[in-house]
Amino acid sequence: MIIMKINDYMRIGKNRAKTIFIAFIIFILIFTFFSKSFLAWTLPRVTVEKVDSGSLLKVMRSEGQVLRKSKFELYYDIPVRILELHTKKYDEVTKGDILMVLDTTPLEKQIKNLNAELSKLDLALNRVEISKNNALLGLKSESLDRLVRELNQSKENLDNQMIIYESGGISKNELLNWENSYNTAKENYEKQVEANLKNNELIKNEILGIEIQIKEYNLSIMTIKEDIISLEEDIESCIVKANEDGIVEALPYTEGMLINSSTPLYILSSDKDGYEVHSDFQNETSKFISIGDKFSVTIKELGEVVNGVVIEKRKSDYSGVVTLILDIEHDDLMGGEICDLFMRKQYGDYDVRIPRSAIYARTQIENVFVLIEQDTAFGKSYTVKFQEVLLGESDDVNIGIVNGLYGNEKIITSSSRDLSDGDKVIIDE
Repeated sequence: MIIMKINDYMRIGKNRAKTIFIAFIIFILIFTFFSKSFLAWTLPRVTVEKVDSGSLLKVMRSEGQVLRKSKFELYYDIPVRILELHTKKYDEVTKGDILMVLDTTPLEKQIKNLNAELSKLDLALNRVEISKNNALLGLKSESLDRLVRELNQSKENLDNQMIIYESGGISKNELLNWENSYNTAKENYEKQVEANLKNNELIKNEILGIEIQIKEYNLSIMTIKEDIISLEEDIESCIVKANEDGIVEALPYTEGMLINSSTPLYILSSDKDGYEVHSDFQNETSKFISIGDKFSVTIKELGEVVNGVVIEKRKSDYSGVVTLILDIEHDDLMGGEICDLFMRKQYGDYDVRIPRSAIYARTQIENVFVLIEQDTAFGKSYTVKFQEVLLGESDDVNIGIVNGLYGNEKIITSSSRDLSDGDKVIIDE
């Protein structure tokens, strides 16, 4: 009986120990489960991507407008006003059509003033020409002519008296009187010649000055006549006509406006040379675009897509902008259509390429978080390592890595909260 009771007690003890052991195991399992769940709830949740290699892809989009290639711009450098407009923007015109009429009143007033100035110059020229003629008359000396006649007559008288003297008809004293008379006439002639030479030099200088005046007057007259002819031609051009068949692409003025030399009276476009698309891109984007690149051009009005080939990169009037010119072809184009441009272009070739979202900037240094994986008794454990990298080029999605990664790493692309070096994390599947 006692032995049976002892056996019962031993059996009860074993059952109780077994129950306690099982409860302990259940407790450990429950604790482990909830502790891992609690830890998972407290750790940052991250997304991970493996580092890859390859090129970058630049996606370029912009809006543009179809324009006619052939354009004619008319500029007018005379400040007159628009008197009449006979056309409007986007009108189709034929060569010779009158597009506008300019006010010729200021030009006609200038011609009137120039004609008045021309009359004054003609009168002044007549006066100086008369002065020249009078000066030329001053070169002729009546006194010298008279003295020449007297000298010749005195010489003739002396020669005759010498013959009479040699024949004894007159005395020596009488002959000396005739010689004195001749010498006096000769002396008077020589003095007059010397005086005339001095006077003629003054007259010649005066004539030279007059001739210079005449040249200046003639030059001024010729210039004014040329100005009048030019103004008359300007008046004729005040009836502004289309130089060829086309469409009025721009008409910057309205009636009554004063025109200026920096703005064209009109811009006329023609389809004789085909069509092109003009589209603006930021400088940074335009660096990826080269002459000859092909864009997909969607013409909205036609609902069709055509190829556009880049033929020119032109500096825009706006700062930081480049205007692309693309050659396009389509039978139904008219000019003025709005279109969308699209192009993908590969560039660069990197052994290591990562998503842009993986870059973490701290001060002036670019870094990424690399995932470190470890095996533990409770499964896999993950921590992050702060890794400095040297960046290359980038596109809208990826960025090339020049240095800092080997290419076999896994990197963090997003996190539920800020990370620090060595943090434990949970991968968000």
